[in-house]
This record gives sequence, structure tokens and C-alpha cells, in this order.
Amino acid sequence: MEGQLTIRKNKRIGTVILIVEGEDEEFKLLKRIFHSILGYTYISINKEGLIREKFENKENGSSILVANTKNSNIKSIETLDYLDRIKTTLTNELNRNIKYASIYYIWDRDKDSNDPDITNKLLNIIDNDVYNGKLILSYPCIEVYELSNFNKTAYKEEFASSQIAKEKWSSIKRNKKISINKMDINTLQTAYENMLNALKEFQIFNLDYPDTSKKVFQKEEEYFENYQNYKALSLVSYIFYDLGIIE
Repeated sequence: MEGQLTIRKNKRIGTVILIVEGEDEEFKLLKRIFHSILGYTYISINKEGLIREKFENKENGSSILVANTKNSNIKSIETLDYLDRIKTTLTNELNRNIKYASIYYIWDRDKDSNDPDITNKLLNIIDNDVYNGKLILSYPCIEVYELSNFNKTAYKEEFASSQIAKEKWSSIKRNKKISINKMDINTLQTAYENMLNALKEFQIFNLDYPDTSKKVFQKEEEYFENYQNYKALSLVSYIFYDLGIIE
């Protein structure tokens, strides 16, 4: 976790599937990161498992597929029928196999969304052997990841809810005239450093899934119970570490 960070653009990562709860913000963000910045083929898939957007990079051979579950409730992850629809699309339209794909479920966690008992249960059962994937949480929402791209001390922020975090990010974007379209290699590194610093605040010094995610969940829940705030921490940057894009 220590030392100079290097982001490897166009590193071959095969097929990666990102399952998200939102229908707009996450798609824009992930397209910016994985296609515009990192240079991968980007394919988005709707709730019916059909392709809605496709931006190719034929030189690399790696692809990022972003898809929705049927609804934004984290409980929907327990029903994996949408993976069957995605598999059909990959096989029939893209001639690709889901068998060896890396899968990440990107979700928010705050007091108003995603029941803590279900979230905790999923952290204990989602792994590469059972669900062929990893649960990636943001506290309290994905907008914290966006904020952490442009603020080197974002890890010191605290938010009582997703709504408050989103309002602050919207205000910063207006005042500083920034957006996800301003994200680049340097901001991705800033976000990664924010994640590491936030983990250190919780006395967590490794990136071992699922242990790290379980510890973060426990620490965040305890912190909220004591102070009615979540410490700003998104584990989205873990995906880059896990795929070997950042080292």
C-alpha cells in the first residue's frame, strides 16, 4: 500500500463486469474512467441485459461492461438472474464468455439505503467462489469517490447521509467549475491516496478482500452510531488495485 503509485493504462484485464445500482451517474463515471482515461472498450447494458452503449478500443482486447440490477436495493444482488441475461448478451452479441470475468458490485451504504443486515450478509457471502465477484461499497455514496479525485484531504470529510454528500459535491462542481470530465490519471491517483488515508484513519493497513471490506463496514457502522456521520470513504479505487491497474 505504500510507495509511488503507477497507473498502467491499457493493461490487459480481460472482461470486467461492474454491476451498479444507479442508472446515470455511475455509467457516466465508469465510462470516463475506464474508456476515456484508461483506454478500454466500454459497454453498458440495461436492466433487460441488452446493450445500450458501446465504445471500442480494438487495440487492447479488454472490456469493461457496466450493468444495472433490476432495482437499486442491495438485496437484488442475492438474485442472480440478471447475470444470466448478461451472459446471453455476451455470448450471442459479443462472442465472449463470462466464466473468467472479474465481477464487482458497486453500491452505496448509508442510513437511508441498503439495509445493514443484508449488506453485512453479502459481505460474508460474495466472493469469487460463490458469486464470482466482490462487493465494493462507498460511504455514504459514489459521489464521495468523485470528490476524492479533486480534494487531497477528502478522507477527512464526514457526511450524515448520501443526500448531504451529493449536495456538497454539486456545490463544489458549480463553484470550481469541475466535473467528472476533468478526471484524469492524476485525479485517479489522488482518489486512490484518499482511500488509503481513509483506511489508515480506521487503522486498516491492507487491501485484502473480503477482510478489509468487512472491517470498513464494522468501523463505519460504529462511527455512525457514535457520531451520526459516515467518514468519507469509497472503495472504488480498490478495483484498480485488484485488477493490477494501479501499483
